[in-house]
Amino acid sequence: MKKRDLERKMLHLCRAAGVELRHVGGTNHDKFRINRVMVNVPRHTEVGEALARKILKDVERAIKK
Repeated sequence: MKKRDLERKMLHLCRAAGVELRHVGGTNHDKFRINRVMVNVPRHTEVGEALARKILKDVERAIKK
């Protein structure tokens, strides 16, 4: 999965739940803050499917908190 597609899905999930997705930065990973929970996304143009599913699952857990 392309990184930008993953970030769009993350943004869509957060907007649907009415939660803010904030880009914090980072060196080796992009860090996003959702309800005080940090979600790390690697800075590669391609993210493996298994890792993308794990990241989206983390986003869903962060939204519920």
